[in-house]
Amino acid sequence: MSKLLEECEIPNKRLSRKTQNQYTKETNEGIYEWIVSNCKEVPDENNIFKCWIPETDTKGFDYMEDKNQFRFSLRGKKVLVHVFVKRCFEDNQDNLDVSHLCHNRKCCRPSHLAYEDRSYNKSRDGCSGYIIDKNNALLVCKHKPSCKVTSTIVSSC
Repeated sequence: MSKLLEECEIPNKRLSRKTQNQYTKETNEGIYEWIVSNCKEVPDENNIFKCWIPETDTKGFDYMEDKNQFRFSLRGKKVLVHVFVKRCFEDNQDNLDVSHLCHNRKCCRPSHLAYEDRSYNKSRDGCSGYIIDKNNALLVCKHKPSCKVTSTIVSSC
């Protein structure tokens, strides 16, 4: 993990109701572990790619319905969960977007995230990724890295 952020503050998920606004100091690794431990693995419709989605009932996560994304407080600032996770593994020196290869804006699985410029990120919208027909998968995505989505062909009988 990169050391972009030094010591950070995150909500302690084990705090009582009375002290829910208290914070505990953690390292990047500790925050990452906290995020992962409070995510559920959600498979796509074909059970091929599995996204990590933060649990909505976890203290500390803030779900933004209008943007369909999660964030949390870090040193008094709101940080998008997927952006923090990506920065744990790789610096963003070119100020690029963090793109969701799985097309799920809630996902924070590191292998589903990539740094890309805005136009390339937007070009992924509507990409079918892999076409699934019975037990076969055909890669139709032209992006690098490939989109981690599947589409099912409904064959008529």
